[in-house]
Amino acid sequence: MMRAQRTLQELSPSRPQADTEGLTIGEVARMAALSAKTIRYYEAIGLLPRAARGANRYRRYGLADVNRLILLRRIRLLGVPLDAARSLLAGASEARCVEVRTELPRASGRAAAGAGP
Repeated sequence: MMRAQRTLQELSPSRPQADTEGLTIGEVARMAALSAKTIRYYEAIGLLPRAARGANRYRRYGLADVNRLILLRRIRLLGVPLDAARSLLAGASEARCVEVRTELPRASGRAAAGAGP
Protein backbone atom coordinates (compact mmCIF):
# COMPACT_ATOMS: atom_id res chain seq x y z
CA MET A 1 0.00 0.00 0.00
CA MET A 2 2.94 2.32 0.59
CA ARG A 3 3.66 3.13 -3.03
CA ALA A 4 5.88 6.03 -3.85
CA GLN A 5 3.87 8.84 -5.38
CA ARG A 6 4.60 9.47 -9.01
CA THR A 7 5.82 12.89 -9.95
CA LEU A 8 4.21 15.05 -12.60
CA GLN A 9 7.27 14.43 -14.79
CA GLU A 10 6.70 10.66 -14.65
CA LEU A 11 3.00 11.01 -15.47
CA SER A 12 3.54 13.43 -18.32
CA PRO A 13 7.13 13.04 -19.56
CA SER A 14 6.68 15.25 -22.62
CA ARG A 15 5.78 18.28 -20.48
CA PRO A 16 8.51 20.43 -18.92
CA GLN A 17 8.59 19.89 -15.16
CA ALA A 18 8.23 23.61 -14.33
CA ASP A 19 4.87 23.86 -16.11
CA THR A 20 2.52 22.34 -13.51
CA GLU A 21 -0.20 24.99 -13.83
CA GLY A 22 -1.34 24.56 -17.37
CA LEU A 23 -2.29 20.98 -17.97
CA THR A 24 -4.82 20.42 -20.74
CA ILE A 25 -8.03 18.54 -20.12
CA GLY A 26 -6.64 15.58 -22.08
CA GLU A 27 -3.53 15.42 -19.90
CA VAL A 28 -5.63 15.67 -16.74
CA ALA A 29 -8.01 12.99 -18.03
CA ARG A 30 -5.12 10.58 -18.57
CA MET A 31 -3.56 11.35 -15.19
CA ALA A 32 -6.85 10.97 -13.28
CA ALA A 33 -8.12 8.01 -15.36
CA LEU A 34 -11.34 9.86 -16.24
CA SER A 35 -12.83 11.05 -19.50
CA ALA A 36 -12.68 14.69 -20.53
CA LYS A 37 -16.49 14.65 -20.63
CA THR A 38 -16.61 13.54 -16.98
CA ILE A 39 -14.18 16.28 -15.98
CA ARG A 40 -16.34 18.92 -17.71
CA TYR A 41 -19.44 17.48 -15.99
CA TYR A 42 -17.79 17.62 -12.55
CA GLU A 43 -16.83 21.21 -13.25
CA ALA A 44 -20.38 22.06 -14.39
CA ILE A 45 -21.97 20.68 -11.20
CA GLY A 46 -19.40 22.29 -8.93
CA LEU A 47 -17.38 19.27 -7.79
CA LEU A 48 -14.31 20.70 -9.51
CA PRO A 49 -13.54 24.43 -9.42
CA ARG A 50 -13.86 26.22 -12.75
CA ALA A 51 -10.62 25.90 -14.65
CA ALA A 52 -8.55 28.88 -15.65
CA ARG A 53 -8.49 29.55 -19.37
CA GLY A 54 -5.43 30.01 -21.52
CA ALA A 55 -5.06 32.63 -24.25
CA ASN A 56 -6.64 30.11 -26.64
CA ARG A 57 -9.64 29.77 -24.22
CA TYR A 58 -8.76 26.12 -23.47
CA ARG A 59 -9.16 24.96 -19.90
CA ARG A 60 -5.88 24.86 -17.95
CA TYR A 61 -5.59 22.73 -14.83
CA GLY A 62 -3.06 22.40 -12.04
CA LEU A 63 -1.78 19.47 -10.05
CA ALA A 64 -4.29 20.22 -7.26
CA ASP A 65 -7.11 19.64 -9.77
CA VAL A 66 -5.59 16.29 -10.75
CA ASN A 67 -5.36 15.23 -7.11
CA ARG A 68 -8.97 16.30 -6.48
CA LEU A 69 -10.18 14.30 -9.48
CA ILE A 70 -8.23 11.21 -8.39
CA LEU A 71 -9.78 11.49 -4.92
CA LEU A 72 -13.25 11.93 -6.45
CA ARG A 73 -12.77 8.91 -8.73
CA ARG A 74 -11.74 6.77 -5.75
CA ILE A 75 -14.70 7.98 -3.70
CA ARG A 76 -17.03 7.10 -6.58
CA LEU A 77 -15.43 3.64 -6.92
CA LEU A 78 -16.49 3.00 -3.32
CA GLY A 79 -20.10 3.60 -4.36
CA VAL A 80 -20.51 6.99 -2.72
CA PRO A 81 -23.12 9.10 -4.57
CA LEU A 82 -22.12 12.51 -5.95
CA ASP A 83 -24.10 14.39 -3.29
CA ALA A 84 -22.20 12.63 -0.50
CA ALA A 85 -18.93 13.00 -2.41
CA ARG A 86 -19.52 16.75 -2.45
CA SER A 87 -19.37 16.88 1.35
CA LEU A 88 -16.20 14.78 1.38
CA LEU A 89 -14.59 17.14 -1.14
CA ALA A 90 -15.75 20.32 0.60
CA GLY A 91 -12.45 20.81 2.37
CA ALA A 92 -10.33 18.45 0.27
CA SER A 93 -7.66 21.02 -0.40
CA GLU A 94 -7.11 21.51 3.33
CA ALA A 95 -8.34 18.15 4.63
CA ARG A 96 -5.96 15.61 6.04
CA CYS A 97 -6.34 11.96 5.08
CA VAL A 98 -7.46 11.06 8.61
CA GLU A 99 -10.39 13.50 8.33
CA VAL A 100 -11.53 12.01 5.03
CA ARG A 101 -11.14 8.49 6.44
CA THR A 102 -13.39 9.46 9.35
CA GLU A 103 -16.12 10.89 7.12
CA LEU A 104 -15.94 8.20 4.40
CA PRO A 105 -17.68 5.39 6.34
CA ARG A 106 -20.57 7.73 7.10
CA ALA A 107 -20.90 8.72 3.44
CA SER A 108 -20.65 5.15 2.17
CA GLY A 109 -23.16 4.09 4.85
CA ARG A 110 -25.63 6.61 3.48
CA ALA A 111 -24.98 5.22 0.00
CA ALA A 112 -25.65 1.64 1.16
CA ALA A 113 -28.79 2.68 3.06
CA GLY A 114 -30.16 4.45 -0.01
CA ALA A 115 -29.41 1.56 -2.38
CA GLY A 116 -32.21 -0.69 -1.13
CA PRO A 117 -32.98 -4.19 -2.42
